[in-house]
Amino acid sequence: MLNQGNAIMRHLAYKYNCEPTEEMSQFTADWVMETIADFWCEPHGMMFFAPDVAPESETQKMTDCLARCSEQLNKKLADGRAHIAGEKVSYADFAILALYDSFMHNVNSSKPEYLERNKKACEGNAHLMKYLESMRAMMKSYLDNRPKCSV
Repeated sequence: MLNQGNAIMRHLAYKYNCEPTEEMSQFTADWVMETIADFWCEPHGMMFFAPDVAPESETQKMTDCLARCSEQLNKKLADGRAHIAGEKVSYADFAILALYDSFMHNVNSSKPEYLERNKKACEGNAHLMKYLESMRAMMKSYLDNRPKCSV
């Protein structure tokens, strides 16, 4: 059995040719993974899943951290690139989509007030929002058209 989401994501990327091949693309993909890991290492990262509502000051720290991450990604995406790390989709793109969909669009969230706050904090990052919409459309197309499986 495999565990640790980022390691699994990289394993699947290597298996299915979704890893960056150029040196700077590899750096960017690793930068994304480390930035997301930093986010989760903060105490506020896991409170999103805690059963109790955290104090306002703590939830605001989470939102502020996500906003700072969004600003950095938005700057990287300002050049209009389709993928964060190179010419093709990579594990870094999937990691970004997973983070933002978890913290802004998770229909199963027990804390919808967090989702709304996070959406507001990130909405000014037009390049990031466009990129996320494009990634969602790509994933939807894949899921709609993938071969049927028996599971």
